[in-house]
Amino acid sequence: MCYVLPTFSSAPLPEKQLVHSIESVVIDWCHQVRDVLKRRSAQALLDGGHPGPLVELNFWKIRWDDLESITEQVSYWCAYIASTNLTLY
Repeated sequence: MCYVLPTFSSAPLPEKQLVHSIESVVIDWCHQVRDVLKRRSAQALLDGGHPGPLVELNFWKIRWDDLESITEQVSYWCAYIASTNLTLY
């Protein structure tokens, strides 16, 4: 799973539009985290397969990568918000 970070023009967004954008991104993050955490490492076994230890390791590597990608997105947005001096309540 790979997520694309938003890009911003040099012109600042109006505050109302910025707040709406932030709300939309937070909702998207919640869905992404839910989807990542819903996956089960035992799914291959439950599907009747005979996975070995490498399948388990690969599952956790993918989960790590997905959560790290979401963390990068959150950090990117936090830096952007800080640069706008926007106060969110």
